Amino acid sequence: MLHIPAQGIGVLSTVASGAGKLPVRWAENGLPIENGHVYLAPADGHLLLADGHTMLGSGPPENMFRPAIDPLFRSAALHYGPRVIGVALSGLLSDGAAGLNAIKRCGGLAVVQDPAEAIADQVPRRALEATTVDPCVPADRLGDLLSDLVREKPGRALPIPPEIRLGVEIASGERIGAGSLIDIASPAALTCPSCGGCCRN
Repeated sequence: MLHIPAQGIGVLSTVASGAGKLPVRWAENGLPIENGHVYLAPADGHLLLADGHTMLGSGPPENMFRPAIDPLFRSAALHYGPRVIGVALSGLLSDGAAGLNAIKRCGGLAVVQDPAEAIADQVPRRALEATTVDPCVPADRLGDLLSDLVREKPGRALPIPPEIRLGVEIASGERIGAGSLIDIASPAALTCPSCGGCCRN
């Protein structure tokens, strides 16, 4: 996941130049997912996957960003279960660790770049701490590994944990009642000093 600033210029052409023959385009609400295509999350919207199409979520930032990789991974796990392969590459902080855990809990695979050779090793190290990783390999082996994995038959589907479904609903921007949240968090008597409630920015 590239964190694209709201005024990001030239990102589409930059990614397209590295994608070879694969078509690259911005994701949109309701855009059908096609094999062999690359979809980019526009600035300030979580890229989510649903049954056969992309969605853009207006839920709160995660790891200080929107879009963030964890909501994308959770939505993939929710809708595609064992057919998902999540990949964590070089990066800062813990982006992707919680999402990889969700993928594993729904029967998918978690692939992590070897942190010893990553330019920034925090993301792969946090991923290794967060879940049981399938292969952990150097970056130059990832292409061949993924090519082999997509040819394998997916494992069995696992029951979807309710907190993963709730996380996707929150990322989408849906209004979530307090009754749903009380199962996963304890209320705090704090409000935003700017708006008096829950901010989305």
